[in-house]
Amino acid sequence: MVSYIWKNGFFDPGLSQTRDYVAGVVSDVVRRYDIDAIHMDDYFYPYRIANKKFPDDSTFVHCPRGFKPDQLEDWRRDNVNIIIKQLSDSIKAIKPWVEFGVSPFGVWRNIEKDSTGSQTKAGQTNYDDLYADILLWQKNRWIDYITPQIYWQIGMKVADYAVVSDWWSHNSFGCSLYIGQAPYRIGRKAKIKEWRTSREIVKQIKLNRTIPNISGSMFFSAKILRQDPLRLEEKLKRDLYRYPALPPSNERIVQIVPQIPAKTLISENEKSISLSWEKGKNTKKFIIYKLRKGKPAEMNSPENIYQVTSETTLSIPKTSHTDLKRYYFVISSQSQTNTESGPEYFYLH
Repeated sequence: MVSYIWKNGFFDPGLSQTRDYVAGVVSDVVRRYDIDAIHMDDYFYPYRIANKKFPDDSTFVHCPRGFKPDQLEDWRRDNVNIIIKQLSDSIKAIKPWVEFGVSPFGVWRNIEKDSTGSQTKAGQTNYDDLYADILLWQKNRWIDYITPQIYWQIGMKVADYAVVSDWWSHNSFGCSLYIGQAPYRIGRKAKIKEWRTSREIVKQIKLNRTIPNISGSMFFSAKILRQDPLRLEEKLKRDLYRYPALPPSNERIVQIVPQIPAKTLISENEKSISLSWEKGKNTKKFIIYKLRKGKPAEMNSPENIYQVTSETTLSIPKTSHTDLKRYYFVISSQSQTNTESGPEYFYLH
């Protein structure tokens, strides 16, 4: 909502014009483009700068909305609450299946300030410094998912990754929770020794999988991830992401139910197996599963996913791992909201 380089310029969240402008831009994007989600980063009010005050005194005087002079910080939090709700209402009024998510700073509040806060000693926090009351947004269903930026190592004294991720798990309030991971910190010359190897990220993801309510990860940034810092990609594929996975559906949004693929056919020759099908309504992509004969069509195991495609035909090279005497194939549809249809079998020509 505000520029993090606020010494040069900013959008003041205390002004209704700011809130209407941001909501208007977001509404235009949602209306005109086929998007899955609107994702907001952690700049609500800017991070504090030593000996510099955010210049919103005149706005508070002219637009107090009933807040008293000693309630500036409550007023700022209310400003952000208003825009978050306004954005949520705007998105859902246009396309109720589009998700609205936030990626906040990793610590909501330190326990010394609030008994419900985390066992941390962060120098700045969402609630007290960025004026972002994340828990209220989750409780009120104004946001559909949360991605806290837990960009610290396991065992860090002031903000231990293990402590913070567990805290968010216990304070998700039914909101889908994905952890923000920090591959950008990896490097042989990193100041913190844990980040001089890519194993820290692997350890964190393995820890995530033991904590209830954590549904996955988001990595900052894509640019760094593509650079494969210290062979992170190899470790992730070998140890954690050996199989393709489907993006999860979110129960907080309106679900779009896809039709099951129709007219599924299979044929083979000496070199390949050919699959074809017809697309039904509300379908964005198809999931092809390969299963051993004699076993049920188990669709909850990612190792059974052969391919995800938006096409309506597929040619599969014949090998011992695709032999139709040993394996069979089924297909399902997936909609814009990642809702999956039931399976449909392939039938020989």
